[in-house]
Amino acid sequence: MADMARLTPWETRIGLARTGWQTEIRLTRSGISSTPTGNVAAGVWARRMHWAGGIADICLHEHAILAIDAPEAAGRLGDLVQRVERLCRKAERDFSQTVPCQLMERAEDGLLRLSENKFQTQHLLTQDRNLTPSEAIPPGVEAGPDAHLLALLIAARDGLEAEDSVNPHFGRSRYARDCENREWGFKLRLAVREAAGVKVSYRPQEFTTRLLSPGIVSALISGSKASLADLLRAYGPEGNLAGETSNGLPPGFETLEEMIANREAGHAVCRAELAEEPDP
Repeated sequence: MADMARLTPWETRIGLARTGWQTEIRLTRSGISSTPTGNVAAGVWARRMHWAGGIADICLHEHAILAIDAPEAAGRLGDLVQRVERLCRKAERDFSQTVPCQLMERAEDGLLRLSENKFQTQHLLTQDRNLTPSEAIPPGVEAGPDAHLLALLIAARDGLEAEDSVNPHFGRSRYARDCENREWGFKLRLAVREAAGVKVSYRPQEFTTRLLSPGIVSALISGSKASLADLLRAYGPEGNLAGETSNGLPPGFETLEEMIANREAGHAVCRAELAEEPDP
């Protein structure tokens, strides 16, 4: 087995997927708007809904504020991925028959402390405990040069909110108890927050692939970012589709001002309708 210290972030994420952990990365300016514009709030999550043969909701995560253009940004984001992986393995090792939850303080090893989630453990102990997911992930798919974290950071640097997920929600629809040979894939969400100096309503665009090769995933992120930028440019002031929409954005996009106005108009209609109803 390869030395864990030498695994790429993508190899780490696929390794977690093989043992049932869904991972997510999010890069956003939400909550840190008062910090320098080159900063981004980075979060890495690991989630699962099966534990110790039963159904339980577990979420472990790490966070940091990164300077996007700093040479060490990708390395720091990769470190968050590795820390979450260590936290998952610690949970598997120390809570094999009870449900773990995450605390705020850190242990001597630098990882966040874990404790028993007593409510979920009580629920777990009443179950038959006969559910053990299996994952239909081909061997070796994670091999190769990995640039997916750098591609996410470049998308954030260019003003997009970036969020991704390695998850088992691909293939046919399933119930929680139907967990044999689950199909995994990669989902990317990119949200435009500003275009041509105008704030844009939050509406993430989704791009997916079932191919879990790091080269495919990195290219999907880079290509999706470029395609979205090209689309916005086409409808902008200098684009070949300029003037096709009233707000200078592609069809389906709203400015933040339009979104607020439409929401207030909807609220006004609801208030008027309620005022006309007779008092029972």
